[in-house]
Amino acid sequence: MKISKKNKTYIFILFLVVVLIYNSYLKTKTIAQEGYSGGSKDINKKFEDINNKYENLKKVIAMLQAEIGLIKDTINTKLKR
Repeated sequence: MKISKKNKTYIFILFLVVVLIYNSYLKTKTIAQEGYSGGSKDINKKFEDINNKYENLKKVIAMLQAEIGLIKDTINTKLKR
């Protein structure tokens, strides 16, 4: 059975693709295992940081709304005079 040069190229490329997919599968499998064993603390800490930033943002927005209310009141009182 003769294999043409074109078919050899296709077989070689297919082999490379299979090897790359297999290697990426092995790496994701080990990363998933590591993440499951000890990564949950890091994820929880990130969520806590995000929650703290969200709470701080809510406080800043509330202060800005209060300032805007004061500015509106002063403008209205000056316009009424």
